[in-house]
Amino acid sequence: MKYADLIIEAKTSADRQVFTYQVDDLATPEISIGDIVVASFGSRKIRGLVLRIHTDKPSYSTKKIVSFAGYNFPRSTIKIIYWLSKYYLVTLGEALKLFLPPNLSRPRKLENVVDKSIKNRIRLTLEQEEVYKKIVSDWQSGRKKGLLFGVTGSGKTEVFIKLIDQVVSYGGQVIYLLPEIYLASVILDRLKNHYQDRIAIVHSKIQKSEQLDIYKRFSSGELPIIIGARSALLSLPKNLQLIIVDEEHDQSYKQDQSPRYDARILAEIICRESGSAILYGSATPRVETYHRTANNELSLYRLDNRFEQRLPDSSIVDMKKEFQSKNYSLISEKLREEVEIVLKNKKQVIVFLNRRGMATFVSCRSCGSVEECPNCLIPLIHHLVEGRNHLFCHQCDYKKSLPTICENCQSQTIKSFGAGIQKVESEIIKLFPDADTLRVDSDIKPMELKKIIKRINNHQFDILIGTQIIAKGLDLPAVDLVGIISADTALHLPDYHSGEQTFQLITQVSGRSGRREKIGKTVIQSYWPDNQSVLFASEHNFDAFYENELKVRKTFNYPPYRKIIRVISQDFDRSKSRSKIRLLAKELKASGIDFIGPAPAFHQRIRNRWRYHLIIKFRETERAKIYILLRQHINKLIFDLDPVNML
Repeated sequence: MKYADLIIEAKTSADRQVFTYQVDDLATPEISIGDIVVASFGSRKIRGLVLRIHTDKPSYSTKKIVSFAGYNFPRSTIKIIYWLSKYYLVTLGEALKLFLPPNLSRPRKLENVVDKSIKNRIRLTLEQEEVYKKIVSDWQSGRKKGLLFGVTGSGKTEVFIKLIDQVVSYGGQVIYLLPEIYLASVILDRLKNHYQDRIAIVHSKIQKSEQLDIYKRFSSGELPIIIGARSALLSLPKNLQLIIVDEEHDQSYKQDQSPRYDARILAEIICRESGSAILYGSATPRVETYHRTANNELSLYRLDNRFEQRLPDSSIVDMKKEFQSKNYSLISEKLREEVEIVLKNKKQVIVFLNRRGMATFVSCRSCGSVEECPNCLIPLIHHLVEGRNHLFCHQCDYKKSLPTICENCQSQTIKSFGAGIQKVESEIIKLFPDADTLRVDSDIKPMELKKIIKRINNHQFDILIGTQIIAKGLDLPAVDLVGIISADTALHLPDYHSGEQTFQLITQVSGRSGRREKIGKTVIQSYWPDNQSVLFASEHNFDAFYENELKVRKTFNYPPYRKIIRVISQDFDRSKSRSKIRLLAKELKASGIDFIGPAPAFHQRIRNRWRYHLIIKFRETERAKIYILLRQHINKLIFDLDPVNML
């Protein structure tokens, strides 16, 4: 009798993660290590990964493997699954589940004619060509990890395309990662001009049948290029030669549910196991990433010049002075004047605010009570939906109509406070009634965004009002002015990333102005105009920001000088949540491990679960000691390795 040890695609107990099954010679006669099979697990039939085949009969009764699922994982992928489980403190089943294709009994074959020629070859500038040649030379000498650091509008995508040409022409495969689905959709259209049907997009919103077809074609080597968000990384290529991680600074590369993996780190592990090259790209790279270039862990390639133009001129408006001069509008006099000039010249404007909705909270002016989400203990956000006033929770999607009477004191003095993107839109319309305005925020769907970008480039609008969705990687050549309404909304959050995120956001949004032959302008409105992040961003001075930020992080032992694990306890019962985190804190203290907390999380209750957290700072040499202790709590607490969100 033959037996097979399997990892099952399920979260299991930490002390039992591998299960033994009988091999049915009729159902699975040619079973081998790495095969994906179907097996009974409790009352369910789910998939499992074959780790070992043997004749050692276990001491307990075993079930038979039901069938072969039609896939085989190479040993390199099995090693990655074990690495992911160990590094992110999750079970093997949770790690396996990431890499499994959609589970369909009857996959639909999508017809796709493969055009093996590469269309519309790219022409590079002298600076781009020098960078391209240096990257290829480094690959040939074995230096396969690098960062392409280029100012906004410098043509990083053109270099990426030329490198993809190089890889594909020799029969290699490429994974091109972007942080958001909508951005991948926009870039896909551009890349299809070059690669026709040799490229496909992968993300969670496309039909499972299409996902499965792409998975099969990429695994067989038929499809040379896939583009997408995090999930594109989990396809299994036959001959992977290059992973591009574009906009590498973006927080969306970190998954916020278990397993809380960082696609940037996982991409590097995949490249290590496959012998592939990895190239990060950004105009505002993370401090940790740029620091690795100084330590020669990554090769640094710079594009310091814009394609055909220099960076936009920037000016900072002190909004405290606007208030003192009795301008109570969200729009400063400086920004209003600049918008008028641009509109007079028949050009386009972007007005940016990093906040959705009409207002940040709604309160009673008589008793001071604030409308809060009953599930999350955070203020509800005022939105105007089809002409009706609603309150929404941006954490759990709870919603209700805007009340006219205070539930606490029965007063009718209900007022919205703060400014959301819808309120900015209403002010812009009042100030510029003859302008064609368009609002875009994160509620928009990818296909709708593509239509809007087409309208933008056809000059079917004058003023685009948007949130973060317009800050990331979009090429909008007709925009002459960017106005940033509140540049510093993130500055005072209890998160060590806040200064970096402010710098990145201002720089990225500013970069939408002055493409092609135009210089462009940016007006930055701030209540803290002397803040270093705001000042350096207005000067497009990444090097100065980086040196300043390094000093701060070294002082307080934050990355890149220490590693961080954020441990979160959550429970419907407040005392249980607090007790679980306190027990861990007691064990950490007894083991001599440095940590901060425990304390209530910034968002203390989400979806009716009370949340407490603590922060462990450690050197790499201490990781093994810490992990031994944390694994004892693997099914009781949440472990966030290398967190990007401390709230």
